[in-house]
Amino acid sequence: MCNQCPLRSGLIVLGGGSEIGIAIAREFVARGARAVVLAGRDQAQMRAQALEAGIGVQIRTCNFDARQTESHVLAIEEAFTLAGEAQAVVLAFGVLGDTRSYEANPALAGGAVITNFAGGVTASLATVRALARQAQPGTLVVLSSAATLRPRPSNYIY
Repeated sequence: MCNQCPLRSGLIVLGGGSEIGIAIAREFVARGARAVVLAGRDQAQMRAQALEAGIGVQIRTCNFDARQTESHVLAIEEAFTLAGEAQAVVLAFGVLGDTRSYEANPALAGGAVITNFAGGVTASLATVRALARQAQPGTLVVLSSAATLRPRPSNYIY
């Protein structure tokens, strides 16, 4: 995003309780965003984080759980209703986890895979559909990890 590009409207952050999600929201606000929708599992925590980070624009929150893929369409529709027209939607969720815990509890590993892969796929598809209905185009930003380029045996599940 260029420093001279004003935002015409809002930002939606899926995984709005993550540190990187809050940092991205703060940067968008510094560049002119008028509204931010933080979507995550703990609305009170997201509001508190936004206030602590000094995000001084209209903050709205809604429920979003990356593990609950069947709820993504409705959750993203709610986020867009709260945001109005969104210039950007950022997918800022994921779990690193602990490989030893995953090896001891395969269901835990399955949950991480649902969050990191299935959650990203369903949230992205629902977001693209919502962005396509807007009068002005918007951008979907999907955060990834350096682990995609440099996988490590110590966290092979991730």
